[in-house]
Amino acid sequence: MIIAVVAEKDAAAVKVRIASLGEPPWAGHVIAEVRLDTLTDPDAAINVIRDTAIPVLATCRRLQDGGLWRGTEDARRSLLQLAFEAGVQAIDVETDVLPELAFARGDRVVASFHDFNATPDDLDTTIAQAFESGAGRVKLATRANDLTDLLRLGRAVDSATYPDRVTAFALGPVGIPSRLLFRRMGADRVYGHATDVGGGGLAPGLPTLDDLANLYYAGPTLPSPVAAFGVLGDRATDSIGPTVFNRIFRTHGVPAMYVPVSAPATTGLREVMRLLGIRGLSVTIPHKEAALALADDVHDLARRIGSANTLVLEEGRLRAFNTDYHGVLEPVRDARMATDMREREAVVLGAGGAARAAVAALTDLGLQTRICSRTAERARAAAATLGVDVCPVPAKPPAVLVNATPAGGPRDPDAIPVPPSALGPGQVVLEMNYLPAETPLLRAAREAGATVINGAAMFSVQARYQLHHFWAGLPDLKDELEETVRWAIEQRASS
Repeated sequence: MIIAVVAEKDAAAVKVRIASLGEPPWAGHVIAEVRLDTLTDPDAAINVIRDTAIPVLATCRRLQDGGLWRGTEDARRSLLQLAFEAGVQAIDVETDVLPELAFARGDRVVASFHDFNATPDDLDTTIAQAFESGAGRVKLATRANDLTDLLRLGRAVDSATYPDRVTAFALGPVGIPSRLLFRRMGADRVYGHATDVGGGGLAPGLPTLDDLANLYYAGPTLPSPVAAFGVLGDRATDSIGPTVFNRIFRTHGVPAMYVPVSAPATTGLREVMRLLGIRGLSVTIPHKEAALALADDVHDLARRIGSANTLVLEEGRLRAFNTDYHGVLEPVRDARMATDMREREAVVLGAGGAARAAVAALTDLGLQTRICSRTAERARAAAATLGVDVCPVPAKPPAVLVNATPAGGPRDPDAIPVPPSALGPGQVVLEMNYLPAETPLLRAAREAGATVINGAAMFSVQARYQLHHFWAGLPDLKDELEETVRWAIEQRASS
């Protein structure tokens, strides 16, 4: 079931929004959570929710709980009582207030606890006290600052006397998987924003109804996926991975979901994968080297490169692979064949996991490869692992130039990693950043007469190899993946 959060400014807008939830595709699949605290005329909204045929969950959030209520506490409690007496399916009231509301008892009461800063250790006590105070259900929404907070939430649900009546999820980017994979958290409902503006301002990480039904699930019935996959990074929500993989899954009838897994560190990763049923992960900045160290079984190529961009959990063992290698090797090989290149020098900019994969791929293409990075220590370590030399930023065009740095990407969109003298005709330039589609480096290289390979080309190839590790038996999807990646980039650019 979807709890559709209706956060409007006036009662008329609430009426329109609720009416839309009674139409296809949402009819029968949603409960409307009407946020009385966002309304300028909350009393008028009581009449609206009294007359609607859509099930309504009414709440009125205090400022300290992420709400917008600025009236008195007595007025807020009276408003909740009016909603309760109007016959709503349930009201949502805070765990600390519930004992003081004599009318709020039983199945029509959700007791909620919010912490926008952390995930406390004593959540089991919070749950127990809420049920003792007469709640029919309990909702926990706490800030996840790292993956271990998701584990803490999961343990709290498992230890509850009535775990099937507890809905627990984490706020913020780290918490998104706990929302989307809600059944794995023991819940029977997921919250989504019903308004057009999205829910980030009211509940960090709250997905829209459209994303729930059209991006992550195969419709508003929210069919339970057989397996989950995702992209792991410190800013995983920046990735087009969910858009690409979920479209492929839907098109080919694969009962799986792909989610963003944002995390500042990999501590607790294996346990979170087990908790949420995540079978595989694409790994991006900055966790590729840490992912390799976590694995029980490491593919020879990933071991040689010293980083992994793909993790698969099978029979309790974490297996590591590197498909970035193929994402560089295939496009550069094809470009060199097309340009009849004779020069053999290559320079890779960067020293992270993706740069290491590029060095290995270019070396295997017979190129004399060197590595260049502003972080000298990392550059020397990568060069030593791969048996290549370190060089300064090139002053003249190498035959192949690969940018494996954030320069020009979303984190540093105006930067270009080399001077104009390092670009020229007959050269092949590969840009790993796929957003924006045309980075400053690609633009300058094209103007200089170089053959350019954009980040979409690399992403498509490495994703094709990842898909093989994630879900065996699919046909060759080369052309489809290329089209899907282009489409995903266009979607992101227009959003």
